[in-house]
Amino acid sequence: MWAFYCFLLVALVVADYPHRVARNERRPPPCMYRKSNDSGTDREPCVYEDFDLVDPSTLRREIYMYVLMDHLAELQRQAYSYPARNRVVGGPAHNETIEYIAGELEALSEYYDVERHYFDGNVRISQHVVLRVDGKPMVAEGLGYPRPQVVKGRLVPVTAWGCNPEDYPDSVEGNIALAAIDGLEWGTSQVNHKSTCSFNQIIAAALVKGATAVITAAIPEERASKTDIPVLQIWQRDAWALRLQLEEDPVGPWAEINVHDYPMKRVESYNIIATTRHGDPENTLMLGAHTDSVAAGPGINDNGSGTAALLELAIQLARFRTNSRVRFAFWTAEESGLKGSRHWIERCTEEELDEIRVYLNFDMIASPNFKLGAYDGDNSDYYIHAPKGQARAGPRGSEHAEQLLNDFFWSQGWNTSSSPFDGRSDYGPFIAKGVPSGGTFTGAERNKTEAEWVMFGGSAGEPYDPNYHLEDDNMDNVNFTAFEMNVNAIAHALGTYARGFEGFPERGPRPERVKRFDDEDDSVELKTGTGSLCGGRVRTGVHDGVLYRG
Repeated sequence: MWAFYCFLLVALVVADYPHRVARNERRPPPCMYRKSNDSGTDREPCVYEDFDLVDPSTLRREIYMYVLMDHLAELQRQAYSYPARNRVVGGPAHNETIEYIAGELEALSEYYDVERHYFDGNVRISQHVVLRVDGKPMVAEGLGYPRPQVVKGRLVPVTAWGCNPEDYPDSVEGNIALAAIDGLEWGTSQVNHKSTCSFNQIIAAALVKGATAVITAAIPEERASKTDIPVLQIWQRDAWALRLQLEEDPVGPWAEINVHDYPMKRVESYNIIATTRHGDPENTLMLGAHTDSVAAGPGINDNGSGTAALLELAIQLARFRTNSRVRFAFWTAEESGLKGSRHWIERCTEEELDEIRVYLNFDMIASPNFKLGAYDGDNSDYYIHAPKGQARAGPRGSEHAEQLLNDFFWSQGWNTSSSPFDGRSDYGPFIAKGVPSGGTFTGAERNKTEAEWVMFGGSAGEPYDPNYHLEDDNMDNVNFTAFEMNVNAIAHALGTYARGFEGFPERGPRPERVKRFDDEDDSVELKTGTGSLCGGRVRTGVHDGVLYRG
């Protein structure tokens, strides 16, 4: 028996040897690393000019799935090493994630300048609202943070946006108001109208008329951190279905809202920003992915997939020379409201923002029931309503990023279906600042359409990721086909823009500066970290709540 186990051990070591050797061979040149051996002696300096200029096809060939899977396995190990089994911001597993990323990149100190961008602020560790209409679940997002409660009642339609008490009929007392369904135009769009009033106005008007909750198809101008009653946002197509139901039966369907606790916690964390030491700083390509998960699970698709892809691409890029400066961002606290990316970009000067020719974001690129395609940068597929009712495309250049990514998918014989450019992930603060943006996304909680089933297979009528924000978002439920397709597309975009921005649109005008609603519970304190903040500036003080909107 012992002989058998010895034989098995030797067999496993031998079988793993090519894997380990191959992985070591996939490292950048030794001179890019800090030390040559354990004694701490310096390596011979690299001659950067002797490196081959990056090429999209060559860079793609340097990426291997087993290495990407190693990264995912490490992220899952970090999560499962602790009782919470997640990588939520501020938790020990997420701290390990940050150190893992920083360690891999800081080792390449001859190629990258790596910054740890300090973040200290209040975050909501989990947010969970369950909406059922006539006993059937409906996707909804809580826009405010009331006390935990269960609210039941009839859905009563409200005139227009529900901004004023006179918009609410008397029958809304003791029931749930359904706002912003007047004038909805049915189509394939899943995105929502912009409200004409603030979040607090809607709540105040609803309370005057005795509503127990508000469900809206609009996006309020501002959000609140504390509310007296639940306020939920639903998708436009669901609002349309409810409107038809109300036309057939004016009594209105029965709804139930279950608000679970929203714990708030002050955390310390870091964004990891790695910028090439070479390349034209006035033509900077920036790529980003968030590193944290929700409290429910390890977050391997959301967003271990984007994290692993960018980490390995950053490592392999160090084999090449680039004409453009390249910056990789690994954002913290995305699941708490894009706070890491927002925290970083709000402190950039206009000149620093102008240096970023395009920002590419990668979030959930391995959904089990996936679709393929880039964000709809030119707004040709999704009609997103601006405050004045006009369609709003991304900042100038976003359409170029969309075309580049989709052209690659098509060149490989893959179909594409774009995703709404609604600022839902970390590209949101960038498009709000007028920075051209793009990226890929394989879908979250929405259902795959029949047309997408024809293009990509899978299951029509089922969520793109049935494990979205749940405990089963782990390696067992990652679609590695979608993952590989997206990593190849990212490598293509990285290799293309790292060579230069020929044919890319000229920089557009800067957006108008506006004040963002923020209260004391959402404050973020800035402290001096170990690196510079957005172009070398370090600021201290209290978060000033400033955003930019196009």
